Amino acid sequence: MKDFVALIGSLTGTSFFDKKGLLSPMNPCLDKVIFFRPTSEEQPKDSLSLEIMDLSSELNYDGSWSVDFDDPNWSRFGSNLKAIGQCLLMNRCDSSFTPFLDHLSAVASTVPRTIATACRRCSCVFPQLIGFEQSSAEQFRKLPQTLGFYQRRPGEAPLPGLTKHQTPLEMAYATVHADDRSLYYHMSCQGTANLVLEACTHVWDGESLIPISERLCKTAADFYQRHSVTGYCLALSYRPSVRPVEDPFKNTYFEVPLLRDRPRIGNLVRTHSLDSSQDDAFFDSAPQKTVEDVIQRYLTGHVLCGMIVTQYEVMPQAVQLVDQLENLCVRFVYFSRENELRSRVFAEKLGLEAGWNCHVSLAEVCENDGRTLKDFFLAKVYGTENINNPADSGYKKNFKSDEQLHLIYSSSYVQGSPSVKKQSQVVPKVVVLPNKAQLPTGIAAVRPHLEQVDNVPLLVSLITDCTSQANLEMLEIMQEYGELVLAIGSSLSVANTNIFLQADVSMSVLPLGDWSCSVNPSRDWQQIKEMVDRLMGTACDFRLAYDRILAIPPLIVACRHRLASVRGSLAFHLFASCMLSTSLLFTAVSFLPLLFDYDQVFLTVFVQLPCLTLGSVFTPFHPTANVIRISSKNSNDVQRQSISWAAVNFLVGFLPTSLYLVMVFFFLLVGNATVACSFADVVCSVASDHLSDVPLSTLSIRHIVGLHQALSLCVLSSAWVYPLSSFWHSNPLACLPWTASCVVCLVAQVLFSYASGVALHKVLSIFSVSGIVVWTFFILIVNELVKLRSIRSFAREQPRTASIPQHGLFVTSAVRVEQEGVTGCPNAPISVAWLHPLFPHDDTHP
Repeated sequence: MKDFVALIGSLTGTSFFDKKGLLSPMNPCLDKVIFFRPTSEEQPKDSLSLEIMDLSSELNYDGSWSVDFDDPNWSRFGSNLKAIGQCLLMNRCDSSFTPFLDHLSAVASTVPRTIATACRRCSCVFPQLIGFEQSSAEQFRKLPQTLGFYQRRPGEAPLPGLTKHQTPLEMAYATVHADDRSLYYHMSCQGTANLVLEACTHVWDGESLIPISERLCKTAADFYQRHSVTGYCLALSYRPSVRPVEDPFKNTYFEVPLLRDRPRIGNLVRTHSLDSSQDDAFFDSAPQKTVEDVIQRYLTGHVLCGMIVTQYEVMPQAVQLVDQLENLCVRFVYFSRENELRSRVFAEKLGLEAGWNCHVSLAEVCENDGRTLKDFFLAKVYGTENINNPADSGYKKNFKSDEQLHLIYSSSYVQGSPSVKKQSQVVPKVVVLPNKAQLPTGIAAVRPHLEQVDNVPLLVSLITDCTSQANLEMLEIMQEYGELVLAIGSSLSVANTNIFLQADVSMSVLPLGDWSCSVNPSRDWQQIKEMVDRLMGTACDFRLAYDRILAIPPLIVACRHRLASVRGSLAFHLFASCMLSTSLLFTAVSFLPLLFDYDQVFLTVFVQLPCLTLGSVFTPFHPTANVIRISSKNSNDVQRQSISWAAVNFLVGFLPTSLYLVMVFFFLLVGNATVACSFADVVCSVASDHLSDVPLSTLSIRHIVGLHQALSLCVLSSAWVYPLSSFWHSNPLACLPWTASCVVCLVAQVLFSYASGVALHKVLSIFSVSGIVVWTFFILIVNELVKLRSIRSFAREQPRTASIPQHGLFVTSAVRVEQEGVTGCPNAPISVAWLHPLFPHDDTHP
């Protein structure tokens, strides 16, 4: 069994292993819409400019997201936006895209620096935003025919100093709908810009079709490159057809050759002869027999409608959670499965430090990461092992260079276009400032970096390019270096099972929302989620609903408070036991009778000390006034500062009381002794002529000293009820458990004395009563002085520990010194205690 109060109270980090449904919505939100429009009336009609319209997303009360244009006059571009909305209406989210994505994932594993990105998300809200109604899709209700196209084009070579960067695999997903109101078919295509632009011969400017030019292709490709690095960009095109897809090719995926012949782009003519019309691909009625026929017919003659950009927005609760954990000095770590650039954009939205030297990539460097496009061609023809063979260098001479291959690829867009004035140039790469800090790349390099360089990998808040195995190993490394980690992940991810079992504390959170259509959500999805959530709950410590995620910081604060109370109470129990042992040792060394008999020792050890210890454990918790204790790293080594503090606290707070009890015992023995009495006698009493002058027995003296000890223990324990708050601001008498324990302690001592035959009201003298009153006030003042010294030491330590630079990384927190203990303000805000006697300062803590 785990002690969750101790574990949660000692947490040093919180790791999130999933983003969708926890930190962001399940589906990315629309961020930008791009289309072409005429530049001005003075410019030629075919002179188009790129228009970018921004959209904003807002979380509704029911958990859904609403989208709206930032420009209130967006309706002036209605003709352009309706074309995009029509494409999204026909090619909307459906289950047939999932098998195609699985196929792309298998293909991407064989193409260098590519990844199958599900950039085709639910965008069904956009047609409704621009005016389409639910009934607008009724004429396309018939199940569409789907075609999938992909191209094995390697991604761009990584930039120097940039970690592993994978570009989306070139793909296009097309749906062919039958129109109930006409005799032809509608083909809507969505995909990556390079492949969609390759299929386009014209562009829609809102009024007419304009032949696509080199400049338009370059502008669209540049925009796609810039936004696909940090987000998800999707190109949209449309093409009519008079024939459906042949049955053998329905719902089939086709590989598009890299260097295929592309159609020449020409101007649209107003009139056609019968022969010229029949030659057009639109009127081609010849059956498709080969893959080349299908590609030639359905991947040519498209009209570019525009592009959309989607981004993962941040949940408002996630931002609040990060801020609250930062105030508690609990390091928030986001394990991202995406690349470095996308992860940094999302981390900055969360409020995490994601700049220079503030993130670690777990991507392993592969041998094929540096292969160029030419090397890929050579590997396809001659095999991988012959590429670098010097004997085969003659074969390389027969192949074109990378620049020539890119020129062929880019110039093929505009062959035959009248707007082509010069040879196409290479599309420039997106310039991204890489992380040039000396941080480890790959999980295998983390341990050597920690041993030989520094501990920055344990201080960062962003870890990118994560896999399930890498996450598990990184979690083990954090635990090896003294971190107590809370692992939070989605209950819908089976990959989190091993992580939940490895973490010190694990929580599975049921994600908010689902992957189904936002307009027509699935009805059975909620039941499936709840069933999977219960199954995953068996592998973790806690199951948490998403609306309760903000309860984590208060839970940490409450556990830290209770853990601090337990530690303080145990420290008091230790010091009080040492005080009792020291008192007995002093009397034994001084050849005096034992200070207490066995019954009194049993009462003190098994009744009084446990009662006072429990009384200081259950102290009230008020988040608006209490100090929040900060945990140090998990370490078996005892800090030297802890040892020195314990020694000083015992010598100043408890040892004087021990000496006081011995001195009281000694003077009472001397005052009640006669010439015939020896200190070694068991009973030290003689007869007297007057009854009032009867000397006290050793038993009575022991009970008097026992009462002195009981009162002293109650006063000493008062300092451990509120260890960082002064007596006049936080009166321990207001703590009912402690007050009750003091009453039980004193009543037990009095009853024990009367049960032993010692009437305290008869044996107590003015000397004893005055002595115990004076000593009680004395130790109370001493304890308050020791407490004030601890508070001042804590106040001096806060500015230094609030912001500690670590190799260029500043770990900041909203640390506030407790005003109540320093300045005497009764309404003190929540403080963050780095330095406290119960929690020695750890210089290695971030």
